Amino acid sequence: MLTRKSRWTPLLIAMIVFSASVARAQSGERPDGNEQQETFEHGKGGPHQAIVGTWAGTTATGLKQLTTFGFGGTVINSVPGEVRTPPGLTHTSHHGVWRHLGGRRYGLTMWDIFYDQTTGQVLQYTKIRSELTLDSDDEMSARAQLEFLNPQGEVVLSRSGTVTYRRIQYEPLD
Repeated sequence: MLTRKSRWTPLLIAMIVFSASVARAQSGERPDGNEQQETFEHGKGGPHQAIVGTWAGTTATGLKQLTTFGFGGTVINSVPGEVRTPPGLTHTSHHGVWRHLGGRRYGLTMWDIFYDQTTGQVLQYTKIRSELTLDSDDEMSARAQLEFLNPQGEVVLSRSGTVTYRRIQYEPLD
């Protein structure tokens, strides 16, 4: 028969282990004790995460864009013309993925859909593939290949160009 003292022992051990795990997680220590976890502040967490954050870009032709690189390799890009009034030809934001290529180089692939806003009919897709170079912590340059595809996915036109980016910084409200 268990004594009163021994019945509480497993619960106390579990509470101690749980408390130690919480303290390790709050300190950023990994459970295996080897190294710190990545911080989730933009641009931090090692070279493979250095582009994480939101960037303002300008193409060589002067087109402005906003691009957000997320942890885990996702990317969303917005350019003028995504919504039109009156309704007509419009397109979605670009959605895609990015990957660390080594050093200060990154690759990305994004797609968007052009459609008739009145009918919803898909008219074409665009696919953008880029190689980006982190020039400094807050500046990046890219060379890109843009392909226009018909609704069947066949390339009908291809263009190349460049983009320069500047990281959008947090600005506290006084």
